[in-house]
Amino acid sequence: MLGSRRLFGTNGIRGVVNKELTPQMAIKIGGSIGTFFQHGNLIVGYDARTSGPMFARAVIAGLDATGCNVLARAKREERAVQLAQKYSLKLKNIIDSLKS
Repeated sequence: MLGSRRLFGTNGIRGVVNKELTPQMAIKIGGSIGTFFQHGNLIVGYDARTSGPMFARAVIAGLDATGCNVLARAKREERAVQLAQKYSLKLKNIIDSLKS
């Protein structure tokens, strides 16, 4: 596995597919993220690499197991996913403040 290397880099998780990074590992990561966000609404994005859809489905399986709601799964540039996340959080905060 990854040994003593850091799992998360500056722009996500890095490693060799099916050697350092496996679908089983992605399911566990999805479950951990889902546990952290406590049944929240999440966006899963991936890049153009051929392994992207496989890992997105595995992460979503882990999120589903914790009760999270995946709002979107999309192949996008990293920056586009980051912006979608940023603005969806701002929109949620606006909606929540209107409910008060």
